[in-house]
Amino acid sequence: MSTRISAVIITYNEAKNIGRCIESLADICNEIIVVDSYSTDNTVLLAEQCGAKVLQRKWDNYIDQKNFGNEQAKGDYILSMDADEYLSPALREKLKDSKSFESFDIISFNRLNNYIGKWMRHGEWYPDKKVRLWRKGCAKWGGSIPHETVLFNSDLKSTHIPLDILHITHQSIDEHILKSSKYALLSTDQVWLKSAWTLWFKLLFSGVFRFFKSLILWGGILDGWRGIVGAGITSIGVTYKYWLALERKVNT
Repeated sequence: MSTRISAVIITYNEAKNIGRCIESLADICNEIIVVDSYSTDNTVLLAEQCGAKVLQRKWDNYIDQKNFGNEQAKGDYILSMDADEYLSPALREKLKDSKSFESFDIISFNRLNNYIGKWMRHGEWYPDKKVRLWRKGCAKWGGSIPHETVLFNSDLKSTHIPLDILHITHQSIDEHILKSSKYALLSTDQVWLKSAWTLWFKLLFSGVFRFFKSLILWGGILDGWRGIVGAGITSIGVTYKYWLALERKVNT
């Protein structure tokens, strides 16, 4: 029997993305599960038209939403995708041959991000390695909100396939600013528990170092003005996160 793959995608108002994502999984996945948080656009209709099984679940957080989807999967492997991602042609061809991964429990890929119309190949943008394929039961989503990560035992057999998941990320400066602010707010619940001294230190220096590291140490400047703008917004978001945490600390 051939290795079966279950794709799991979480959605909320992803009508502009969901068709492209699901179509890239055709001929690779035996089932495609979409966990939708009661979208108000055509996400559900489009997903069903593309052959996905849609499950409705009230939103609580990224981690629980993704783990719920994983629990419904029936395949031997789980492929976790975001709605604004899709498989590159080279990765599609690779995954059609299950022999390329079936001897491993945990598989990671590169993620190539499209930022304001340009594929970003430097700085924090690339290779942006992500664990996205694993043998069912070997991993789950965890970590801190909103920066969830895949948790698994280090003794499991893992590999990295250096091919790309394509990611249509922020397509305008305003969109990036709004998302950065949202993530800063979501991160406050964990960050504010640190000491006031630590929060002051992070407030003053973390954003500046993040900008320098992304732009200079990791070569983000090679992506031109988009690399500079992206690094700047991200660093301001880091500073804002610690400002919110310190404000909460003082007022508690």
